Amino acid sequence: MQGYIAFIGKKLGMSQVYSKDGKAVPVTLIEVPNNILIDTKTTAKKNSFTLSSFEDLKKKKHKKTQTKLFEKREVKPQRKIKTFSFTKFSDDTSLEEKEFSIGDFLKDNVLDIRSVSKGKGFQGGMKKWGFGGLNASHGVSLTHRSLGSTGNRRRSGKVFKGKKMAGQMGFKNVAVQNVKVIDVKEEQKILVVSGSIPGAENSTVYITNAIKGFANKAFFNGVKLG
Repeated sequence: MQGYIAFIGKKLGMSQVYSKDGKAVPVTLIEVPNNILIDTKTTAKKNSFTLSSFEDLKKKKHKKTQTKLFEKREVKPQRKIKTFSFTKFSDDTSLEEKEFSIGDFLKDNVLDIRSVSKGKGFQGGMKKWGFGGLNASHGVSLTHRSLGSTGNRRRSGKVFKGKKMAGQMGFKNVAVQNVKVIDVKEEQKILVVSGSIPGAENSTVYITNAIKGFANKAFFNGVKLG
C-alpha cells in the first residue's frame, strides 16, 4: 500500500543494472532531495499540497505570496515549488511532518513521472510525424522530403485544423505512467526507476503515485495522515 506520493526531483541521466538472471536493465537516476511542505489546502473535492525543493534561491526572485509561505514555515527560499492536487481523501489533512524524503515505502511500487520533453526545434513532417516523403525519381525535383498535399480544391477548400504539418517538435509536458521503482538510495537521495523518462539531464521531474494503481488514502509520502 504505497499511499499518496508527491515529490520534486531532478533527472541525472540513464544507466543500467543487472537483474538476477544476468540481463542488463536500462534505468534512470533521479535526484530527490528533501521536499518541504509549505502549504496545505482542502476543498470540497480535493486536497492540495504545495512542496518546495532545491534551496538557496535569492528572496527577491520569488513572488510575495511565495515568500510569505517560506517565512511562515521558517525555511530558506527554495528553487522549485509545485502544488500537487489529489481527490479528497480526508477531512483532516494536518501533517506534523515538515520534510519528506524518499525511503523504503517506494520500493517495488509504480509511479507516474512528469517532465518537459527535450525541445528539438522546428522540424519537417518526416521527422516530426514519420511521413514517407515523395518519390526519389519519376519527375520529383527538389521536394523529396516535402509534406505533400495539405488541402483540397472542392469541398470547403481549406486546410483543416489539426492537419499534421511541419512545426515545433518536443518541449511539451509529458507523463509516463506505471514506472517501476528498481532501487532507493536513501543516503545519496537517488531514486532508480526502470526505463527512460522524458526530459534532458538536470531537468525537473514531478513524481506522483500511479493514477492507475491503488493508493492507500491513509498515507502521504509514507507518513500517516490525521
